[in-house]
Amino acid sequence: MALITREDMAARFGERELVRLTDRDRYETLDGDVLDKAVTDASAEAAAYLAAAGLHHLSPVPPVLAGKVCDMARYYLYDDAVTEIVEARYKQAVSWLRDLVKYPNMLDPERAAADRLPTRCAVRKAAEPPHWPDTMGGGM
Repeated sequence: MALITREDMAARFGERELVRLTDRDRYETLDGDVLDKAVTDASAEAAAYLAAAGLHHLSPVPPVLAGKVCDMARYYLYDDAVTEIVEARYKQAVSWLRDLVKYPNMLDPERAAADRLPTRCAVRKAAEPPHWPDTMGGGM
């Protein structure tokens, strides 16, 4: 199951870029098979990380995850002509997914916030500053 759709890709990167990346002969029409392959490959890669994080059947797919998977699919579409920014965004998406494996609550902001709350707070009175004798002579 794909985590993103053709529409997600078009919304993020525009129809013109998708046509350029998928119609590798004439650059005139979107090749749905090429786009679907990139979406499937990126979804499969992300799904492996989700499984490692114990996250299955995310419905709906959180927007932050969809954005990362779109960046991954775009990287696959660029094939051998990947640009620096596309590669950087792909690497950042993979890094984010690795973090997700360690911290699965990243996809649930309420649980993540609850996990960060301290269980108890101790309040201490600040110590009085030390009193320094007047060593300069003839104090003010």
